[in-house]
Amino acid sequence: MIIHHGDADGIAAAGLLLLAQDVDGLKSKDEELAELKYATVGYINRFLKKILNKPPEPLYILDINADDSERFVYQLKKLAHKGFEISLIDHHPFAYDQDLLSYNIKVIRDTEMSAAELVYKTYISAIPSKDREKASFLLLLGALGDKKITPFVDKIMKEMRQETIFDVHAVLMAGKFDSSFLRSLFYDRDKNGIGFTKKIYEKAVDKRFFLEKVKKFVIKHHVWIKSLNARIVNIYSPYIGLAAGYLIDQECDFAIAIGDGKPPLRIIVKDYLKRIFSLGLSKDFRIWERQKNVRISFRTKKPVNDLVKEIAKQFDGTGGGHKYACGANIPKETLDAFIRKILKDFAKL
Repeated sequence: MIIHHGDADGIAAAGLLLLAQDVDGLKSKDEELAELKYATVGYINRFLKKILNKPPEPLYILDINADDSERFVYQLKKLAHKGFEISLIDHHPFAYDQDLLSYNIKVIRDTEMSAAELVYKTYISAIPSKDREKASFLLLLGALGDKKITPFVDKIMKEMRQETIFDVHAVLMAGKFDSSFLRSLFYDRDKNGIGFTKKIYEKAVDKRFFLEKVKKFVIKHHVWIKSLNARIVNIYSPYIGLAAGYLIDQECDFAIAIGDGKPPLRIIVKDYLKRIFSLGLSKDFRIWERQKNVRISFRTKKPVNDLVKEIAKQFDGTGGGHKYACGANIPKETLDAFIRKILKDFAKL
């Protein structure tokens, strides 16, 4: 089983692993495509707990570091003890690798490159020559998506045709990182490259209009704390990564996107109909308002990952990620105190 992070780097890493032949425990490409799983840093622990009841099998975890690291390690140990053969291929900073290795969990980690590049370098010799072009496409997709252009990736990119690089950017803009995208890349692109490109660009154009709406909202509604050169916005939870990315580009040192904002009207209507047809109509139909925790995304010009992780623990939450881009999951009732503490300690960095 392959579990990957649901972003460009995660799906690219999964695709590269699928291109490799005779990888321990993996089924055929088509079988693995049908069973490909994705998870977020907040969902991975629940996912691992769920598969604990399944028969042991080889398990590849790509580009995922849980926001609750201790629980993540505990779940992996339980799976290994049951007989799962686990390979963890990741590029996030992590303090528990030696502990995992003691349980015969294979760890491949390098924080200086994308997960896609890690998989590429580990398995390229097992990828047939006929699939090397697709491998380069996926490598560039993961590296550009994660903004980790190493000299190795740069060299491969310079050897690519311009239309191929164009397609990579279109995929990133379309934001469709699932098994259907990989299947299209593996098969449709060979049959008819124009058909593959047409589908991508239709999605990319739609996504471009959507991103402009999000950006307009972020620029209009954020708050600037001049003394810290920090910018904060409250926005619908799924958009926090985009929002924090837009804010850090506004000449600030610290960007915070808090996921407690009201969702778009189409989400509200969908939520309302779901309550009617599944649980019955009630006054409390706003599902997003019943969430106990709030997700927060940070972008910064200073290393802030350790700070976020430590303060999140103090407020009964979890947090972590990259040095300059990380997130947290905090109980609603402690949110205001958490933000004040983060800002106070950030000023000391």
